[in-house]
Parts: sequence; structure tokens; C-alpha cells
Amino acid sequence: LLKLFVTRAISDKNVRLYCEGILKENLDVVRVIAANDELIMNIFYTLFESNMNGNRDRIIPSHSWIFKRLVDGLGMLYPRELIHLGNQAVLKQKEINKLRGIIQTPDNETTIEKYLIESRNVKSAFEEVSKYRCDTYLYAEFPHLSKHFNKFRGNEKDKISRTELLDMFSNVNPAGNEAIRVVYETGLLKPLENKNVEACRKFTVPYLYKSGLGIIARRSINKNSEHAK
Repeated sequence: LLKLFVTRAISDKNVRLYCEGILKENLDVVRVIAANDELIMNIFYTLFESNMNGNRDRIIPSHSWIFKRLVDGLGMLYPRELIHLGNQAVLKQKEINKLRGIIQTPDNETTIEKYLIESRNVKSAFEEVSKYRCDTYLYAEFPHLSKHFNKFRGNEKDKISRTELLDMFSNVNPAGNEAIRVVYETGLLKPLENKNVEACRKFTVPYLYKSGLGIIARRSINKNSEHAK
């Protein structure tokens, strides 16, 4: 997926020339498709700021941050969300550059950092991707479960016990354990401690859906470091 991602990025001539200028390598699409992991990572980190934690001591690699957040409760990650995230991050970076009076081109000597997209714009883009995923997948593909999805909106915790879920789903149809199973099958719930959904006693909502459903866990308020994750 990362190879697909960077190949799509360098298909833009300006981006390709920029990356070639930084890496001092020929980056035609055919070569990148056949490239090893090292080159793919080098290209990626020419495009993106390396640390999602900004200048703080704790390093959170951007590619790890992105992939962790695009996986649903079934462990699936799809190219559509990855490309969507990249496109939204580009748009947000362009807005920032415009405000700064910066136009990023391959020969732009005013570019200070050796990357095109700042981590804060990736974070901001992810919030939109999450909302879009909720609207165009959860609610669009499973409209009969919309009342179940609404139960999660605005929650102050992202880890939920089976008992709490049974209470949440007590007045919707389907209810009970059947409700937990069908919601799990949409990817909105991830079993914790036990991968067997029928036996699991505790679940979490994947990052992919948290922002879209307005879920803000209490620990995010109390711990500044959580905001950077």
C-alpha cells in the first residue's frame, strides 16, 4: 500500500522532480514500482514530515501513525482511505502555504524543511477522512444499523465492555449479542483480549471511526501526549 501511495504521488511531475532533487535519484514510475522498501520509505519521508509528534522527544513515525489509524475493527485497510488521506493532506498543506506566501515547486529555494506535508495537516486530514468513512461506508452501506451507530456518537470512552454494549443496544433491533455481532461485522468494533467476538468481554472503537463519530476519550483530555498520537 505504501508503494501504491508514493507511486501515485510521484506520478505528478512537480512532486517527482521535487523528490528527485532531494534524493538525487531518478524516480520514474516504473523504477518506483520495482523499488525496494528503503527507496519507498525515502520517498515517503520526502513527502511527509517524519515525526507525527512534531519536535517533541517522543518519535511517532508518520507511516506507522497513518496505517494504525486507517485499519478498521476487522483488521482491514483499504487503498481508498489511504489515497483520500493523502489528497486531503495536500489540500490542507496548500492552504497553509498560501497563508505563508509559499509556493512549493521543485526549484523553490524558500522551502526550509525537506518534506512537503507537515504532520499537523495529516492529522487534520485524518479527521475528515474519518467523517467521510462514517458517512459513505457505515451509514451508506448499513442504513439498517444507523441507530446502532448513533449510540456511539459523542461517547467519552472508546473502550466498551460487553455489558455496556448490551445496555447501549437494549432498545434497538437487533439487540443483545446479535447487535454486537452485526456491528462488529461492519468493522466498527474491535475485540480486545480475545479475537473471538462471541467470547470477548471488551471492545474498542478503531481510530478510523472515532473522529467521524465524535468520540473523545477522557484520557485525551487529561494527557497532553495523547493528543499527538
